[in-house]
Amino acid sequence: MRKKHNYKLCQCASCKSIRGELSGKNHPTWKGGKNMHGGGYIRIYQPNHSNAQNNMYILEHRLVMEAYINKISYKKWLKYGLSGNYPKKVIFLKSCELIHHLNGIKNDNRPKNLALVTKKTHDVKSYIKQLQERIKELEQDNQFCVEIIRGRNNG
Repeated sequence: MRKKHNYKLCQCASCKSIRGELSGKNHPTWKGGKNMHGGGYIRIYQPNHSNAQNNMYILEHRLVMEAYINKISYKKWLKYGLSGNYPKKVIFLKSCELIHHLNGIKNDNRPKNLALVTKKTHDVKSYIKQLQERIKELEQDNQFCVEIIRGRNNG
């Protein structure tokens, strides 16, 4: 009769993986906790985040928006997600709150490129209004740059 395999004591990679010993930083294919989701979004390893998926990852644009809303630097927010020691009274995004990338580039997660919308307001009209506001900001920035350049050329 064949002896039963003892997964609890075995030291092979398969058994360690089954026991969860090869997860996160201990996994041989670990790439620093940042990877690209199939849909073009960036995912970040955040095992202690309340909204992390089963694989302990959360979409980066959601983390950027949460850091922005809480007025905490993004790097500090990531540390909270790894340790689980969030400050009291922090705001986490609800599942009904969506993040829209204003320029349509899914991995451009700068706060200026992100807009917080709900499923109810996640329609074409809200995009158009947000895009128009962003265009106005960019035009003002551009005009400011043009005036600086003209001033340098005339001075």
